[in-house]
Amino acid sequence: MLRRSLRPVVLGLCWLVAASSLTNGRPVFAQEASPGAAGAVDVPSARDSRPLVWLRYYKARPGLGPELLRFLVERDGPYLDSLVARGTLISWGVARPFNLVDDRWTHVLWLTLPGWTEADSMVDAMGQLRSRLGPEALAEFETTLVPDSRRDLVLSNLVVVPEPGTASATARSEPRYIRLGYHRAGSEDLEAAERLYRDLNVPLCQRLIRQGAVEHCGLSVQAVVSEPEWTHVSWVLTENLAGIGRYQTDFVAAAEGTSEAGGPTFWERYREVFDREAYRSAIYRILHLGAASARAPDVKP
Repeated sequence: MLRRSLRPVVLGLCWLVAASSLTNGRPVFAQEASPGAAGAVDVPSARDSRPLVWLRYYKARPGLGPELLRFLVERDGPYLDSLVARGTLISWGVARPFNLVDDRWTHVLWLTLPGWTEADSMVDAMGQLRSRLGPEALAEFETTLVPDSRRDLVLSNLVVVPEPGTASATARSEPRYIRLGYHRAGSEDLEAAERLYRDLNVPLCQRLIRQGAVEHCGLSVQAVVSEPEWTHVSWVLTENLAGIGRYQTDFVAAAEGTSEAGGPTFWERYREVFDREAYRSAIYRILHLGAASARAPDVKP
């Protein structure tokens, strides 16, 4: 397995979405949710300045997963680290599903951007990288993939715990797992979903982070809504699977005990905002964490 030393990567790890919800080959930047479409929630323009996470999904040919990972890390990696140093990217990395529930993809590369302004620079930079590699290297890369298996998605962060830039935002250990929960809002009230998360999950995550059980938590939405199956993804980063188990146990206990006198319980509030029957979850394994600091060397395309 190819890995790097720990760096502050929280903004680059709020990215993972289920492969079963990915749109086959459609360019996500060109899509908008249809007004009134079931399950589709348009993200307000006020969130355009939030960091974006561009995800590229691949499906490796049988037995060629290590070659695909090597290409992404050893050939693309130094240049991606350089883009972090220049400020075009915040961070990047590669992961795979831990519990395999879908065979449409095997690896995901994520690129975290400060915002839409940097998206053009990132696209140009990736084009320069491909030109530098040349046709032979690109053809070699294609041999590792199942044809037409690429998928793209773009996410935007609503909540990150701890908040980036705070003294507690640097991970104390290297995250190796991410636990994801997929939720479908029943209305266009994004603020209600965010309030619900902040009321229960934020205090819970803050406590578990202090105790060393988890590293980071957060809530994200699709920056460009292309998948009506879900509207929000909650995520928890941990060093090990025991941390995921601890989070799930403590979450259930906190949710069942959250109710002011005469007020609604957490689950009653949840059903007012989300379709509980649409909920699902997944666990992913982080294979590689790229640079997330200006110490990365400058590599010309």
